[in-house]
Amino acid sequence: MKIAFKVFSVLLIIWAAVVMIAGTLLIFATDKLFELAGDAGIAVGSLGAAGMLVSVIGVIVVAVAALMLYTGINGLRGRMDKCKKFTLVFLIISAVNFVLSLAQDSNTASAFLQVLFFGVYFFLAKMYMKYDDTY
Repeated sequence: MKIAFKVFSVLLIIWAAVVMIAGTLLIFATDKLFELAGDAGIAVGSLGAAGMLVSVIGVIVVAVAALMLYTGINGLRGRMDKCKKFTLVFLIISAVNFVLSLAQDSNTASAFLQVLFFGVYFFLAKMYMKYDDTY
């Protein structure tokens, strides 16, 4: 149980790093994103308000990824109370994302995988706290 939880913590850290890189690229490459959209025929107009919105979304993505990274590090260090609390929040957010993707008839695979990942991670954290008294 402990080894599985540590593996999931490492996966969460890797996932958070990838999401942070994507969010940072979203912040700093907003103009290139709109140029690509214009080349594809789906231009959204000038960079003004749309660019600011994309930059704000990038900042939110980086902030969420930082919390994911913090949760994974707490999991590796055995700080289970903090890890379990943040994992429950991520599980709720992922479930809301999954329900919204179902309601919008959009791609539900990634939302379902997020719910599954955080569900297993929360279960492992709960079992770690219950059966291993070394945290």
